[in-house]
Amino acid sequence: MLLYEIFDKLKINEDVNATKAEILKTINNIDPSVKDPDMAKKNEDLLDKIYTILNKGNMIDRIGGALPSVLKGEFAEKQIMQIAGIMADAPLTFAQKVDFARNLQMNKCINHKLLVTPGVSSIDQLCYNSDINKTMFMHLATYGVGAKMKGPYENGLAIMSTNISIKGKGDIDVDGVGVEVKGALNKNGGRFGETGDVPPVKSVLDIMHSYEWLKAPLDAQRDLSVTKSINLKTLTKLINQIPNVPPQERQDFANRLADLYFGAQGKRLKQALGRMGADPVEVNRAWIKDNFDSYKASESGGAWSFLVGIIAAYNTVGVVSKAEDLDNMTTTGDTIYPLYGKPLEAFFQFNPKG
Repeated sequence: MLLYEIFDKLKINEDVNATKAEILKTINNIDPSVKDPDMAKKNEDLLDKIYTILNKGNMIDRIGGALPSVLKGEFAEKQIMQIAGIMADAPLTFAQKVDFARNLQMNKCINHKLLVTPGVSSIDQLCYNSDINKTMFMHLATYGVGAKMKGPYENGLAIMSTNISIKGKGDIDVDGVGVEVKGALNKNGGRFGETGDVPPVKSVLDIMHSYEWLKAPLDAQRDLSVTKSINLKTLTKLINQIPNVPPQERQDFANRLADLYFGAQGKRLKQALGRMGADPVEVNRAWIKDNFDSYKASESGGAWSFLVGIIAAYNTVGVVSKAEDLDNMTTTGDTIYPLYGKPLEAFFQFNPKG
């Protein structure tokens, strides 16, 4: 019997167990080491598909057996078996799944210490530089997203490490330390804040329109945007170009804008934006740092000590504990809009790169 005949029979027969004994006997007679490299590879792949299908139940039991001790009662028993089934369907060979189950049992899937160490590392490093662990981590990236306000990667982290919990402080709890997770399946990371923290756009506009020297140039600039929005760097350049701005009024404007957005945490923005001829890059960085401090101090973000950005497109994991940690990360870009189209555009989008 040829390989494709075996696999066709396996697909046609709805009851896989009915042909299990026959196929297992036939597998033993197949020689994958043929002279044609392409055919040899196809044979090996097909053998693995057959072996994986035939042993799926065994693999679910193997992974499921490791999960209860890992999940520490965080998921219902029925859900644990569902998770085991999802993991058994990961794009790994059967042998790799066996290795993963061993890693899971030994708690060697996620390097949890990286999540509480400021700086930028890779998703590979988070997964102990194991392709098997990383493949499973990405396979679980969207598991439970939306349920109980969970975002990408959060459940996966808790599933793959005994040191991480979805209960307790923050989005996840790492050995008792609250961690906020901003995960992205592409390159668009999460923002430093929640929608409810953004002041109404009318309040922002009222401050800006209260200065005669700013009103007309501001409205002319807004007319260039479909959403009437202006990013922070453009706003800074615009103010720099307006002639004869009274220094005291410029500082007053900076103070009011910083107070509106960040309250007691807005000191850096006041200093940077209030300076005559301010550097737009410095103003941008000041906003980002005050934004972080304000978010960490707020109740809306939860009680967390570290903020983690996991960005699939860049293969990066960025960890911030205090605003100064951002000095060692790339924070360029024009994604901050004090006058916004959508509320969260006012806050920094965290896309960590070293």
